[in-house]
Amino acid sequence: MSNAGLLVVTNPAKLGHMLQIVQSRVHKALYIQLESMESRGIACVSRLVSGVYSQASALCHKLDVRLLIKPLNQDVDIVFYDGQNSSLESFRCSKEKLELSLDDHPLSAKFLKLANEATSLETDKQFAHVVLGGTFDRLHIGHKELLSQAIIRCKRKLTVGVTDANMLSSKILNELIEPCDVRIEKVKEFLMDVDNTLEYAVVPISDPFGPTKDDPTMDLIVVSDETLKGGLKVNEVRAGKGLAPLQLHCVQLVEDLVPSHLRDLDTEDWKISSSSARMRLLGTLLKKPDPRPNIPSSPHLIGLTGGIASGKSKIGERLEKKGCGVINCDLIGHQVYEPGTKGLQILVDEFGKDILDDEGKVNRRALGKIVFGSKERLEKLNSIVWPLMLEIVQQKIKEFKRMGCQVVVLEAAVLARAGWHLKCHEVWSVIVPQAEAIKRLQERDNLSEEDSKARCAAQPPNSDHVRLANIVFSPSWSPEHTDKQVERAWAQLQSRLSSSSRL
Repeated sequence: MSNAGLLVVTNPAKLGHMLQIVQSRVHKALYIQLESMESRGIACVSRLVSGVYSQASALCHKLDVRLLIKPLNQDVDIVFYDGQNSSLESFRCSKEKLELSLDDHPLSAKFLKLANEATSLETDKQFAHVVLGGTFDRLHIGHKELLSQAIIRCKRKLTVGVTDANMLSSKILNELIEPCDVRIEKVKEFLMDVDNTLEYAVVPISDPFGPTKDDPTMDLIVVSDETLKGGLKVNEVRAGKGLAPLQLHCVQLVEDLVPSHLRDLDTEDWKISSSSARMRLLGTLLKKPDPRPNIPSSPHLIGLTGGIASGKSKIGERLEKKGCGVINCDLIGHQVYEPGTKGLQILVDEFGKDILDDEGKVNRRALGKIVFGSKERLEKLNSIVWPLMLEIVQQKIKEFKRMGCQVVVLEAAVLARAGWHLKCHEVWSVIVPQAEAIKRLQERDNLSEEDSKARCAAQPPNSDHVRLANIVFSPSWSPEHTDKQVERAWAQLQSRLSSSSRL
């Protein structure tokens, strides 16, 4: 199988059938060149762009498909074509050139007919300076169409605004959004791949308007159905500054045609979106575990962590049903200062007898009021409790090993802060939005909103848990959705363990 391929299409009516064949021969990137593109009007080309990316979504969603506006300027492993083509010798190909002699495909014929009959709009012409903006997380087909529609209407310069971190808090699973510099580089790479003849400015933006509010040279803004209101607001802001309004070109959202078994139809958008892509990452391996030669290979230790009230215990229960040994460190944390333990006396010596109830047990609420309002006091509590907890944890791991458990889950909110992640083969993190965690705390522990917020504020942010994680879960939707995440993670884990045992 080839990493990168080029599909040269002289007859667009054959594209659908060609995509079905080609997608099994290419592993990563597929460039598509429609030979008749440059001879058609912008209205027709605009329809062709939409048609190509719609079919790519339906027929080869796993590939990084890129429709070329200008000829490709890099090497590929393999070139596919649909008949004799005099320009084939100019394509730089390291492996082979393969002719596909195929009949027309009904879906392709339909979009070609629509393309040829496209009605020209006021914006179906070229403008000197075109602008658009977006998050552009995990660059997908919807992004590619939006960028391509801007390119074909651009004569000289294209400016792309990429939302910076301070604008992402309202996004679903924003902790999984790629860093801004990564997103900018991916946009630049795509633009240069499909048309390297234009001047590009891909810039971070920290407000909804970016450079559109000040740049008098801009002529056209490309928006989607979702961002049309934002485009209109841009012109209001420009009018207030005495700048000429921008022409608006609106691109329809692309329907997500990924097979239904790969989607959660109850929670994901009908359209192709970055939020759906992030949701599909839940329960999958985000990064390979680092080698841990300093700890025994068996049992396989998973550190399960996350913020307070994130739902770690429910994930742990699901994994326990899979046959894992589960160690709940929160419960162990309570055990180390039960009456009669050395931990209790140490806490009383440090924090005073006021932390005890009438039965001589630690009143966790009273202790919490002392430590959650003071970083120093919280660190002191941790320095007392964590070493005592670790002694019990290590003993329980040995017990599970004697019982024959192949996988042991160490469920601990303090996993990273205590340094225990370094004693695990991999880390699985659980996240929910902070507002959801506060609500859960109020309901679960009968805490006030103020106390709940204080406890959440004392925890590391979700982004820290994600940065540490090999796999991320989010039980923010239905229990069935969470089940699917755990099933994915478990299946991948079994595959990894099986592979490592054969080495």
